[in-house]
Amino acid sequence: MAARSATTAIRGQIGESGAERRSRAARDATYLDELGLSSRPAGRISRKRDDHIERNQSERTQEPSASPKGKQVGNEQAVATLKANAERHAENLSSIVDDLKARGVVSVRAIAAELNARGVLTPHGGAWHPTSTARLLARLDE
Repeated sequence: MAARSATTAIRGQIGESGAERRSRAARDATYLDELGLSSRPAGRISRKRDDHIERNQSERTQEPSASPKGKQVGNEQAVATLKANAERHAENLSSIVDDLKARGVVSVRAIAAELNARGVLTPHGGAWHPTSTARLLARLDE
């Protein structure tokens, strides 16, 4: 008599073959689908998540955003205050930038490095980077 594998022995003890298990799993999945649940272990959570996503997507598609993508919207007074502070900070730095340009420092990287070397902080109290320097120069050119 040939030796049976451990898996075969266990199947024999349980009384259910692989085909029977697959058939039972298919019946269970069909039943869960009829209930509107996922056959995944977290079916109830998945259904709630899917309902939430569908509801939010339908709300977004019904009312298209009036603002361009990437632009700050909402509190217009706060935006105006931020812009006014940036303008004032740029005006305070205009003499330093003019001095740097007179000495031949004209690239945004070089101006940023020189402002950092002098200990001049950005409006938010950070270090100068090429992008923040370019924005400063754009404000001064306006």
